[in-house]
Amino acid sequence: RLDEWILDLEDEEDEDLMDLGFCVFLEELGVNCIELMPCHEFNELEYFSYNPVLGDYRLNYWGYSTINYFSPMLRYASAGARNCGLDAINEFKQLVKEAHKRGIEVLMDVVFNHTAEGNEHGPILSFRGVDNSVFYMLAPKGEFYNYSGCGNTFNCNHPVVRQFIVDSLRYWVTEMHVDGFRFDLASIMTRGSSAWDAVNVYGNQLEDDSMTTGSPLNSPPLIDMISNDPILRGVKLIAEAWDCGGLYLVGAFPHWGVWSEWNGKYRDTVRQFIKGTDGFSGAFAECLCGSPNIYQEGGRKPWNSINFICAHDGFTLADLVTYNDKHNIANGEDNKDGDSHNNSWNCGQEGEFASISVKRLRKRQMRNFFLCLMVSQGVPMIHMGDEYGHTKGGNNNTYCHDNHMNYFQWDKKEESSSDFFRFCRLITNFRHECEALGLNDFPTAKRLQWHGYVPETPDWSETSRFVALTLTDSIKGELYIAFNTSHLPVTITLPERPGYKWEPLVDTSKPAPFDFLSHDVPNREIAIKQFAHFLDANLYPMLSYSSIILLLTPDQSLCKVYTYRLRSMEIEKVDQQPKKQIRRRLHSSKPYQERLMNMAEARREIATALKFHRASMKQHEAAAAAGNYYIQSPPLEQRSNFVHYHSTPTAPTDNNYWSMSTPVPPPPPPLNYENLNLVLPNQTLGLNLSFKDFNNFNTRIYHTPMPVYRSASASCSTTTSSSPSKQVAVANFPRLTHGGFPNDMDDEHHQEDRKAANCDEDDGYHHPYEQVMEFPPWLINSNETSCFQGFDHHFSDEYSPDPALPCMDIGEIEGMDDGEWLA
Repeated sequence: RLDEWILDLEDEEDEDLMDLGFCVFLEELGVNCIELMPCHEFNELEYFSYNPVLGDYRLNYWGYSTINYFSPMLRYASAGARNCGLDAINEFKQLVKEAHKRGIEVLMDVVFNHTAEGNEHGPILSFRGVDNSVFYMLAPKGEFYNYSGCGNTFNCNHPVVRQFIVDSLRYWVTEMHVDGFRFDLASIMTRGSSAWDAVNVYGNQLEDDSMTTGSPLNSPPLIDMISNDPILRGVKLIAEAWDCGGLYLVGAFPHWGVWSEWNGKYRDTVRQFIKGTDGFSGAFAECLCGSPNIYQEGGRKPWNSINFICAHDGFTLADLVTYNDKHNIANGEDNKDGDSHNNSWNCGQEGEFASISVKRLRKRQMRNFFLCLMVSQGVPMIHMGDEYGHTKGGNNNTYCHDNHMNYFQWDKKEESSSDFFRFCRLITNFRHECEALGLNDFPTAKRLQWHGYVPETPDWSETSRFVALTLTDSIKGELYIAFNTSHLPVTITLPERPGYKWEPLVDTSKPAPFDFLSHDVPNREIAIKQFAHFLDANLYPMLSYSSIILLLTPDQSLCKVYTYRLRSMEIEKVDQQPKKQIRRRLHSSKPYQERLMNMAEARREIATALKFHRASMKQHEAAAAAGNYYIQSPPLEQRSNFVHYHSTPTAPTDNNYWSMSTPVPPPPPPLNYENLNLVLPNQTLGLNLSFKDFNNFNTRIYHTPMPVYRSASASCSTTTSSSPSKQVAVANFPRLTHGGFPNDMDDEHHQEDRKAANCDEDDGYHHPYEQVMEFPPWLINSNETSCFQGFDHHFSDEYSPDPALPCMDIGEIEGMDDGEWLA
């Protein structure tokens, strides 16, 4: 009721209170559109009678008995009938305005399938007195056709009636500023009118026109008018595509490209699968994709499907998992009203009084239903109160109860704020954050992949109760979503994503708050580590009747780096190589590969390598002074002082070294390296190096060409007193993804590559997938200055190394513990 939404603002001091109330609650929940049940003036006393079961009076609470299609329900407004109802109109406008301020659209549930005047024996309130035969479908003897189940059927496709309907809709859009409509029992709007006359409807006679009253029309004039109206085609139009006469048009409703539908098939399929019924795994997968089997062929999109589990007529979500049968005694109709086919399951015991284990299973099932609704393509619809577990005591037809059965219970919502409401709020907002959960078109194999208990092996058999998928998301990366509706727990194998790991986000089998591991969950890291041994083995355990969402995240315990081993000038028979030496080989089918290293190990290895080269330079100076100098062999034309970074180091042999009996060649002219930044490509460990004064070092830069797949360049700036600053390309690093690294190079492939390059064995040729980088001695000699400016690790193409990292001394780097290093 509007008086629960909008406060009387006669006093200025009350204006701040407008920020409170239901709109704020909806905003918190993540709702961006509300569908109001009938707000037209209706006959509230249509069913007025004493109810001996509850000791109160039966009223028409839902409002599906319209009297006036151009005025709001006065008793919904706090102003009531004051000022001849004009204040109620302004109050409704204020409601819409406040909702729009918060980004919430307002839709109206409109009832153009019947009115409050009942059948031929009903009261004469409006339309029957104006023109009974025009506004209602009549049989030849004056009886009312009853496709609505409420006594009469509005004659929607009669020229006078359809213009009346269009005028009403335009009024609510232009004057009240509503954003769209949901049409109750909209299939009636596609039926032929009584006294059908093709000339009167279409302007010309149709061949073989033998249309009878109430027959379905392929191109209903009313739907045509609404769909092509310049005002109405721009608002949201939603059809409840069935009626009580059996005309079921879900997926076949005439749409003209602008109509959406309440997807009743989605509701029935999801209820069956989640409660563990065999034979629905394939249909359930279609529901997750937005029901392309229903809508794609007609040229429609996922947003044409309004997905829902529960609505006003039927069980609430809490009752869906609590009752097998309806309990409508309180309606005073001997439990004969309401649908008996609910596809519900009480989880083992009927009613609210049940064992603890049954109650836990019920909460799990509620989370399963809500999770399914939020990860399905299409537009999710939530029934008011389901977000906190509202119950009607098993009554699935509470049309006549103006009491707690239909009221929103704020106290229950607050009680559940740390439980189910929290879960609903988080999962709804998670859907908003994921681009892949609200696609404008049906997902294809490029984005979505199906799985079973093992990756890429879905089971669509009749007995399957497990459905899993991975979905690529431009914001979250990749999602793994799985539903296990079997009564048995399973341990599933997750898809391998080298360099990344699956991190649990949602697990409906866990109690709150661990059902959704948001960042504010206490001891969140501990909760994640409890499954680390499973996730490290690419496994995840799922309890019976549970569902999960896992996120693909970079493995923080591993650092994607290209480990270029520092191999300096070495004295013969002295092997002080850093410990973990890696040989890299890329297979032709996977040209981009990555070597994963533990970050802490990387830090220790770099520090060890720097120590070694510091000592190595002293040995080099001593050996050169003695005239007995041995160095690993570069190409002949490049034999000079250099540092050798090699990705495939091997134990030195006599053939790898050459002797130089003459003194070391004289150094080149002094150079001043003012600013050098060596930046490895994205998704690597970047080293930002800064040098200021190295004029006394003998320097030479050497680069071995290599194939580049996707590369980033590292460069250094050199400046001399007689020449301007220039950029010298140091190396192009190939962009690598994941792959296995053999223990040693495949000789057969090596020889083939050499032959393809027409190279002899000793002509300086390097294998195309070997990395060789040479840098001058000052690059690793840090006796004169602190050369390491900092470290930065990257896991996405969208990031780049931070050029403004704090300066660190090598001693600081060597002394850091693992936690400091990661920070």
